Amino acid sequence: MTNDRSKSPPMQSQRQDNRGHWPAGKPRNPPPPPDLIAGMIDLYQAERASLRYMAAKIGVSDRTLRRWLAGEDHPHVSMYRRIEALLRSFPAA
Repeated sequence: MTNDRSKSPPMQSQRQDNRGHWPAGKPRNPPPPPDLIAGMIDLYQAERASLRYMAAKIGVSDRTLRRWLAGEDHPHVSMYRRIEALLRSFPAA
């Protein structure tokens, strides 16, 4: 049995700078409903929850959460339920 993959050329990036396939600064996911991010920003600004606490409850790094809150990236749709659960766990102020 021969390895046919050894004959094929390696995958080439389509980018001119060969840095990968996803352009820097372009969010990978569509924007979430505005109330999700606004709710997390309200929790953080009212000092009712720290970034580290919220990130741990959602299951992401605090760096990822900071990027979401800054609008640099957006959470994947699969994270919406976790974010909603976090927001429900805090009574309305």
